[in-house]
Amino acid sequence: IEEYKDANVDNDLVAIADALADIQYFLLGTVLYHGMEHIFEDIFNEVHISNMTKVNPETGEVTKNSQGKIMKPSHFVEPNLEPIIKGESNG
Repeated sequence: IEEYKDANVDNDLVAIADALADIQYFLLGTVLYHGMEHIFEDIFNEVHISNMTKVNPETGEVTKNSQGKIMKPSHFVEPNLEPIIKGESNG
């Protein structure tokens, strides 16, 4: 991630691409290490659906704090990962 941050500051697309590939390599290796390769797509999709509940359905916008972090609104829905991990998912 530091490699990516440095490359981004330098606006070096080659270094950015290399850093992103390294991040992906780490992610996939970690997924394999934890034996989640057969459920990771379902995990990602559940988190994505949850993240999309941060968007205001009326305006299509998100609320950010003073540091630029997207805030969880009252209609936010937490991801429900336990059924996926326990093998109770239909995914």
